[in-house]
Amino acid sequence: MTRYWFVRPGRKATYDSEFLESSEVGIGFLGDVDLSEEAGKDLDAFLDRWHPVLAEREPDRSKVSRGLALGNLYVVTQGMREGDVVMSNLTDGTIAVGTIAGGYLYRAGRPLPHRRPVRWDSQRLQRSDMTPELANAVKSLMSAFNLDRHRDEIDALRGGSLDVGDPSQGFRLEKHLEDFLIENWDRTPLGRSFEVFRDEVEGVEGQQFDTQVGRIDVLAVSRDGSELRVVELKRGRTGDQVVGQVLRYMGWVRENLAEPHQRVTGLVIAGEADEKVKSALSMVPNVDFMTYRVQFDLEFVPFERYV
Repeated sequence: MTRYWFVRPGRKATYDSEFLESSEVGIGFLGDVDLSEEAGKDLDAFLDRWHPVLAEREPDRSKVSRGLALGNLYVVTQGMREGDVVMSNLTDGTIAVGTIAGGYLYRAGRPLPHRRPVRWDSQRLQRSDMTPELANAVKSLMSAFNLDRHRDEIDALRGGSLDVGDPSQGFRLEKHLEDFLIENWDRTPLGRSFEVFRDEVEGVEGQQFDTQVGRIDVLAVSRDGSELRVVELKRGRTGDQVVGQVLRYMGWVRENLAEPHQRVTGLVIAGEADEKVKSALSMVPNVDFMTYRVQFDLEFVPFERYV
């Protein structure tokens, strides 16, 4: 199955012309090491091999930052397959899109030397043509991340047939909930003990946090630094789906981001107390369940009448 990826050409799209002129995308972590011999390794083996190397080279990097860097590196060098779709932001504000055309290439001495060849489409995508969800996704500051959940929209945009139209009330409410939660975090019960995760080194924030196993709605960290919390909005998914997703993300966070002293917990947020979610969570000790309430009031406005 074709997968969909986004690779940034450096901070502020510094190397966008390099990407376009070379017909390649690339990434720069462990820049002076040829990773050709890593072909075929799974993510765990890759991390086991290169975590100690990166820790020795950059001892001031946290485990979180190292995990993010190496996860991004794995995506470009191993995760992408020939025929996959890749997107990249350009300095003029548009998005280049193309197809991965071959395997890993090491370009010694070049910026972002870990490369993959690309056949770029002649057209560029406009953010204004995207749904709010995709437009928000491509704002992620991760160096390389997955966009599989947007495959239908990306295909339609490439074919010029997408009609964004007026999204349904449910879609708007779900999207608003996530944005509202982030914008008003400190006013919610969560804000008393947690803050939205931020990695200043990588420039990554916890909303729509990309991992190699999917995208976390919100990744939070306790204010004392002792706990990482995976927050997922139910978004119409079944109880089994959302609970399974939370547990998968928690496992990834534990393996790749958490420091030895940090707990990893989960939280499901839904519009109602779904019995299937409650049943699924009854045997899980470290995942909580919350509901949200949307209040809409009407009241008369007093004014002086002359008739």
